Amino acid sequence: MQAKSSNRWAALLAGLATVPMALGNAAPAAAAGTFKATDHNWVVAVNAAKLAHVPSGGTFKYCSTSDISAITPDVSYSGAPVGRTYKEKVIGPAAAGTITISAVHNVDGDVTPLKFTTSRGVWDNTYAIMSFSGSVGHSTLPPGTYSFVVLVGGVQKARTAVTLNDHGSC
Repeated sequence: MQAKSSNRWAALLAGLATVPMALGNAAPAAAAGTFKATDHNWVVAVNAAKLAHVPSGGTFKYCSTSDISAITPDVSYSGAPVGRTYKEKVIGPAAAGTITISAVHNVDGDVTPLKFTTSRGVWDNTYAIMSFSGSVGHSTLPPGTYSFVVLVGGVQKARTAVTLNDHGSC
């Protein structure tokens, strides 16, 4: 009877040992709690003065005479794996390009990888026109869809998007 019971436990444990492999890099986050990202809205800077709030996944329509100088995703998170590094990406249309941030360049020249220092927080960095390689020398961000993505251990944990729509003269 003892042998049958220990065989059942061995089979159960063997089955559980495959679970983290199936989950990939999500297993470490589970130890800190369930990671959750909530996208709230995007803030769009128009003519460097007016701020427009656009729901995540929404479209901001503007006149071709307006300059879109910056965009800011507003995403909160909880259950983050404290101490783990992460990357942020802002993927713009081809005319704008992509920004990847995996470290902070400090004033003294040190480079510090982005790490979760608390389990809760907010991503609300502003990405200005000069940050996008394709927009250098232009006065406005190109129209199209911009996505903000957060990767932890190479796995996408958050994504939100906004579309900038130049609808011509007003």
